[in-house]
Amino acid sequence: MAYDNQVTKVPGAALSTNSADELSQLLKADAGLTVELEMACQTLPEVKSYNVVGEIKGSKYPDEIITVGGHLDSWDLAQGAHDDGTGCVQSIEVLRLLKATGLRPERTVRAVLFMNEENGTRGGNKYAELAKAANEKHIAAMESDGGGFTPRGFNVEAPEATVRRLQQWQPLFHSYGSADFSAGHAGTDIGPLKGQAKASLATNATLSVTSIFTTRPPTHSIK
Repeated sequence: MAYDNQVTKVPGAALSTNSADELSQLLKADAGLTVELEMACQTLPEVKSYNVVGEIKGSKYPDEIITVGGHLDSWDLAQGAHDDGTGCVQSIEVLRLLKATGLRPERTVRAVLFMNEENGTRGGNKYAELAKAANEKHIAAMESDGGGFTPRGFNVEAPEATVRRLQQWQPLFHSYGSADFSAGHAGTDIGPLKGQAKASLATNATLSVTSIFTTRPPTHSIK
């Protein structure tokens, strides 16, 4: 949530689905029901934090980068397991599986654990900023921020011709039940890469493909 500086700020709150259902039932039983909600929310001063970056260099085209990622932060008081611990684990698993199988990708595969997705996207913005400054070449970026559920396919954010080309891969995913390749939003953290990468994909899990760019440092300072 963000406020226009010209308007008075008002408190905001959210209920879980279970709590919302319970409240709905109580209201149906008593139309005159009143609810008292006590909150102690506050916005604290900003502090320095970091993205975490690891990669396997490509054997043939090391300057061409495929980024996979999730975000490290979560909502206050939440465990962050689905949002987005699973995305971080899946991103790390990409590199682990490549190492375990001995497969050497032709292009560099980079896993990025983004910081500050929930209230500012500073990790994604800094990553894109450094990538552009280093003149990196990203051919694709993929984000997992849809929870640790069974993936059914990918959202693809790219020019229409690129989406159609990626949809040619769908037969390879049918046996896994993950063949839904649709045009759509690919992810908040990789969003700033738009224009640098050819395509962005997000798993439904969601997939985002941007165009051509690259980022080097193992950690990124975020201010």
